[in-house]
Amino acid sequence: MDGGMLGQVRPPQNIFVQSVRKVIDLGFHLPFNDGRVYVYSKAAETLVKGELVQAPTVSETYDRSLAVAVAGVAIDRQLAVTLLNAHAAFVANAYEDGWLLVDTHTEEGLMRKIKSNNAFLSTADATVIFKFRDALGEAVAVSTHEVKILVNPYNLVIPNVADSGRSSNTGRTLGVPVCDVTANYYFWLLVRGMGPGVGYGTAIVPGTSLTGNAKVMVVAAAGDPIVGVAASYCHTDSQSLMVFYKCE
Repeated sequence: MDGGMLGQVRPPQNIFVQSVRKVIDLGFHLPFNDGRVYVYSKAAETLVKGELVQAPTVSETYDRSLAVAVAGVAIDRQLAVTLLNAHAAFVANAYEDGWLLVDTHTEEGLMRKIKSNNAFLSTADATVIFKFRDALGEAVAVSTHEVKILVNPYNLVIPNVADSGRSSNTGRTLGVPVCDVTANYYFWLLVRGMGPGVGYGTAIVPGTSLTGNAKVMVVAAAGDPIVGVAASYCHTDSQSLMVFYKCE
């Protein structure tokens, strides 16, 4: 495997291969001496090397203002939350390595990393139990409009769907895979440093103006989210190029 990692500690999965089995926490950062940084991720659908990917879309309405269904006590390592039927369905552990925040009342500011969750079918209001790595540390009362949840941005990533302008991006642009990835497989996502890109130009942004979704393109408008800079010459827009990514 490509060497030069900081601390010379080899990861449990090669950076150029995918895996059906999770071997390290999602979001784990792997830095290299030459400036590259990879983040351990999981694909929601098929991904292509060199094409931009983004975080899952955040529900502005149904991932916040959620009622606590069962009061939590200080020693609990879980919290039961009521999800409304209008929330999109999700599978078990869709929020794995994500976050839950108590955002109102006396427990406001209490935030815990999610270890696991049960599935939600979206056919009726239902209780979802979010389990944590650490105890709550204090009591969390039952009341309405109490918590918000956030999926780990590297869990179930999707091809980037932004074209031009910040408002078109449905989720934060994260980086590029350096190998082809099968849906629901785990892989290392390049978020910073030298990597492959599809497109051309000197300022690289998410785009669809070249050959389809998830490509990179020349900056087209003020406010476009720049994710890196071109590092090699590219004769036509059908060619790939090397990009120094700056997503993180």
